Amino acid sequence: MDHQIYDAESRLPEILAAATVALLAGLLLWPPGAVYWTGVADALGDGATLALVSTLALVLGAWFARTSAFALVHIFVGSVIAYGLGMVAIESLLRPDSPAHLVWYAILLACLLGGAAIWRGVAWLSQRRRSTAPEGTL
Repeated sequence: MDHQIYDAESRLPEILAAATVALLAGLLLWPPGAVYWTGVADALGDGATLALVSTLALVLGAWFARTSAFALVHIFVGSVIAYGLGMVAIESLLRPDSPAHLVWYAILLACLLGGAAIWRGVAWLSQRRRSTAPEGTL
């Protein structure tokens, strides 16, 4: 099969690149121990701030899916690896009192993957619409 998912030569590099991007996204969007969103939350409120960060994660996921053209499953696997590595690092280095970071970073991961999936879905629908449209209608 020539489909991207089954290309063994690209599988590992794509997964490692996706893990790197997901780890960096988590660090940039919600840096452990130094959350700069507290100032925004003071001005906008917690709900609006969490919505803003989640939206940024969605946009970042869509951007990554668009620019990388990686298989969605590779982005998923890389993101799960990044989540595991990040949570182990936070637990061992920062020793937080609460497990809230496990939930919050899982939500960020879901938003990142959601953005990638939405982008792929929109791109797929657009391509399908173009391929099934009668000639001269586009």
